Amino acid sequence: MIRAVAPQLSVSLSSRLAPIMGEYERGSTTVIDAFIRKRVVHYLEALGQRLRELGFAGEVTLIHSNGGAIGLSRVSHAPVALCLSGPAAGIGAMRYYGRLCGSDNLICMEIGGTSCDVSMLQSGRAQIVDGFNIAGYHVSMPAIDIHTVGAGGGTIARVDDAGLMRCGPQGAGAMPGPAAYGRGGVEATTTDALVVLGRMREGPIGDGSVVIDALKARSACAGRIGKPLKLDVQDAAIGMVQLLEQNLLHAVEEISVKRGIDPARYTLMAAGGAGPMHGATVGRALGCKTVYVPRHAGAFCALGMLESDIRHDAYRVFDAPLGEAELAQLPQIFAELSDGALEELSGEAGDAAPVLRRVVDLVYKGQMRSVQLDYHPGEDTMVTLKARFEADHRRLYGHIKPITPIRFTALRVIATIAAPPLAVPSHPQRATVPEPTSTRRVFLDRRRGWQEIPVYRGDDLGAGQELQGPLIIEERTTTLYAGPDDHVTVDDSGNYLIALR
Repeated sequence: MIRAVAPQLSVSLSSRLAPIMGEYERGSTTVIDAFIRKRVVHYLEALGQRLRELGFAGEVTLIHSNGGAIGLSRVSHAPVALCLSGPAAGIGAMRYYGRLCGSDNLICMEIGGTSCDVSMLQSGRAQIVDGFNIAGYHVSMPAIDIHTVGAGGGTIARVDDAGLMRCGPQGAGAMPGPAAYGRGGVEATTTDALVVLGRMREGPIGDGSVVIDALKARSACAGRIGKPLKLDVQDAAIGMVQLLEQNLLHAVEEISVKRGIDPARYTLMAAGGAGPMHGATVGRALGCKTVYVPRHAGAFCALGMLESDIRHDAYRVFDAPLGEAELAQLPQIFAELSDGALEELSGEAGDAAPVLRRVVDLVYKGQMRSVQLDYHPGEDTMVTLKARFEADHRRLYGHIKPITPIRFTALRVIATIAAPPLAVPSHPQRATVPEPTSTRRVFLDRRRGWQEIPVYRGDDLGAGQELQGPLIIEERTTTLYAGPDDHVTVDDSGNYLIALR
């Protein structure tokens, strides 16, 4: 009706954005969509028009919060679904690197300048949640289950009024950044502590626009942490790094141990510009046997966008008991959801055929949080669904309720069109013993103290070469630190596999 009267107005409609039960959840989602719609849609439409004027004939795609890609033409349907598009792109990178390291059970710790985003692949599939919070406001949209903590290279350490050291969640940002950057920052950050301990080198980094100043790093750590705690600068820096890595450990445990999953059975992937600096330490604390470090760790999410499938999620509330009569209704409802999902994807990927995945949400009567199960038409019965629901419930919560009725809460169809897989890089094999470019005095731990350790340049390392820690590998977008008990192998694709002992 609004469009008939005033077609120039943008409209956000809750029944299309979030067809769920819950007035607040629907309302909050719709308000956020309306708030960002004008700016986001206008900007992207102008971008598409400008690219066409410049001769670009392809399709611009963006990443949804659910980790899938959508065409620019569909963004106006629900711009609110782009809220977590940056970190959600990491799922595509996890799948890509999972193929390279031969594992589809991965936990990724992607650490940048301000935060650590932790996500998981189980049997190659990412965990999806139905809602998330943005600045304290609820958004009811399918999204990759990402646990984020304020722990990165620019995370600020401080001493609180009780005399305890705190690490984060505040960050120094890009400007002024860590004190070591020499851009006016005075707070002690993780980067400053790593410089004090020798794990990051002095001098220019990246394109040379930033020059690491060790004296400024020492001054910040000594003045902000050491002085109030009566510690020398070395112990202040050690405490800062240990506290940050403890926060990283808890972040990984949040999406694994607390959900009945043993992280020791997974490969830990250390990504982001700062991830490879802490991956081995956190992996060892988790009981992991291996840590995988992409050579291009600093471009992790950007690369993941290239590996993200086109995707649309169709959803319908279905509040009903798990019974024969209700099961008989599923084919018709799934057919309607499938038609809607296929219509959304029409024209997205040429002749590629979409793949449909049907999912049922089940709960025990009276429960709030549902368990999602794949539904297989013609195969699943009340018996099979109940058995699989109870198995997942026991894994997640440690128990089942044999006499409590089970109910449906929702049905969903996930339609995807597979992205063309990225080529597997072939890195040159090198049979020679790798030679370090230099050595550096680095603090290892309290038992071993300071030692002169080798520093390697990533471009000099080839597939098949093996290195025994302690060591540092300097790459274009990241720095890898391996401890005394770590063994590093360069795999066939040029990435690093750290065996923990």
